[in-house]
Amino acid sequence: MPAPKLGSVAKIAIGWTILIAGGLGTFVWAKRSVYQQRHEVMRARQRMLRANEVDYESERKFTG
Repeated sequence: MPAPKLGSVAKIAIGWTILIAGGLGTFVWAKRSVYQQRHEVMRARQRMLRANEVDYESERKFTG
């Protein structure tokens, strides 16, 4: 028995389904990418802050 032919409405519905699923997948991928980049930037800032933590008061020589 041959498969039934799809009507134009069914083809449009399948097309919209594929587009919406692809759009949602792309959105989720982009969101994760942005969060990952933000996390990397925050880690770099934290490393810079830790590298700059020095006890300046004990190293400062007061002349007066």
